[in-house]
Amino acid sequence: FRNEVGGIWDPTIGGILTSEIKKYADEKIKIVQWKGELDGDRLITWGVKKWAASKGYDYLAWIGFLTGMKALEDEDRWFCSEFPYWMFQENGYKITTEDVTFIYPSDLARSPCFETVFEGKVREIL
Repeated sequence: FRNEVGGIWDPTIGGILTSEIKKYADEKIKIVQWKGELDGDRLITWGVKKWAASKGYDYLAWIGFLTGMKALEDEDRWFCSEFPYWMFQENGYKITTEDVTFIYPSDLARSPCFETVFEGKVREIL
């Protein structure tokens, strides 16, 4: 998810890091965009708040993925696709009709709420 200064919020092992997209220059990505109008300031405010409170990567979520135990969730720890999912959901932009505990990157890409605006290597858009 792109932040307010042109970098990206990157939920990784170290927590939600602020990175430059160019560090992924040779990676293949898909960029999806919300189809309707949205309040970007509200979403960025939410992201900054969660970034500041982040306590690291959500390792328990991986156990939840394997076991199906949805109780293994920590609101101050994040994995990659969980961060944008909850950013939209908690700000009134429903991606799904019900809250999903385990969200996969493909769930966002397949959602009818988004459209693909780029697919390829990062270096192609730098």
